[in-house]
Amino acid sequence: MHAKQLITSTLLPSILLLACAATATAAQEAPHVAIVQEWKGFNAAQEKPKKLVVKDQKAWKDAWATMKGNIQPKPEPPKVDFGKHEVIVVFMGRKMTGGYAVKIVRVYDNDKRIVTVKETSPRPDGMVTMVVTLALTSPYHAVVVPKTTKAVEFAKN
Repeated sequence: MHAKQLITSTLLPSILLLACAATATAAQEAPHVAIVQEWKGFNAAQEKPKKLVVKDQKAWKDAWATMKGNIQPKPEPPKVDFGKHEVIVVFMGRKMTGGYAVKIVRVYDNDKRIVTVKETSPRPDGMVTMVVTLALTSPYHAVVVPKTTKAVEFAKN
């Protein structure tokens, strides 16, 4: 084996591992953003995956109506002080069976606001609830956090 191949095959994986560890450590050390309030559910009226940062009452009313899906009459959205807070909403989109979930697991600030999202799917051989056409599964999670002027980036857990 040539010296260049030896360095590439032995050192490169170690360098990549250290870079990943440094990134994970930086995320753990980043200032955690407090979640003030949250809502979760499985029956949103959102067909495709979607991520929102809601900064005003009108957008919040629209997001809330989507979160509450086919519930009639629609409940009024909870009060949010948009002078101090914003709402982060993630929709997983429509699924044909149960066993799916979406969760905002962490919000932290660096030079951006990072929202870490975890999606859960049923195992291929697992038992799931079957749903009828009128009541499809559409998981969502919404959190109220302090307002920021930073760009918001979504990351998978």
